[in-house]
Amino acid sequence: MAFLDILNLYRFLLFLLKVSNFLFILMPPMLMYLFRQYSRQVNGGVNIVWLLLVVVGVCSAYFHATLSLVGQLLDELAIIWVIMMALSLWFPRRFYPASLNGDR
Repeated sequence: MAFLDILNLYRFLLFLLKVSNFLFILMPPMLMYLFRQYSRQVNGGVNIVWLLLVVVGVCSAYFHATLSLVGQLLDELAIIWVIMMALSLWFPRRFYPASLNGDR
């Protein structure tokens, strides 16, 4: 009986992973539309972050579908790209190293 419970839990978790991947693929285009005024007036680079979140969703779906090392590396690399892009956009200039002279 315990084996069936574990199997059902595994299937449920796989279902949740698929749903979360679809959310990563479907939500960023909607957010691009909702944040278009912010993109025009404050920082247009936010659209790159939304696009990279779609890449995270696609790479994560590939990884969870194949469970391959290449898929895992793509998934991790896409997440690192999003983090680095967000840091480059929203990191305060006063904390930049002196060698950059306060410029990106």
